[in-house]
Amino acid sequence: MVTLSTTHPEIAREFEAGNFTIQKTSRQFSAIPIDKAYEQNNAAIKGDGKAVGLTDNPTALRRWMTAGPEIARLIGEFEVET
Repeated sequence: MVTLSTTHPEIAREFEAGNFTIQKTSRQFSAIPIDKAYEQNNAAIKGDGKAVGLTDNPTALRRWMTAGPEIARLIGEFEVET
């Protein structure tokens, strides 16, 4: 990270611009790292009992990688409404 600005200046600019977080709510200062958001989405689906044994089935894993974030968003919206 110390040499990032000289070795990869375009990536350093993105980091400095704050492009390493996701804003899941409209509240200020509530951004979280992208990997943490991904883990939260995984936990939401696994908690719902839908993501068991994905690594055993390549087709199911690809489907999860494509649709998982949207499913997690829908579950989150549903939980807010109830």
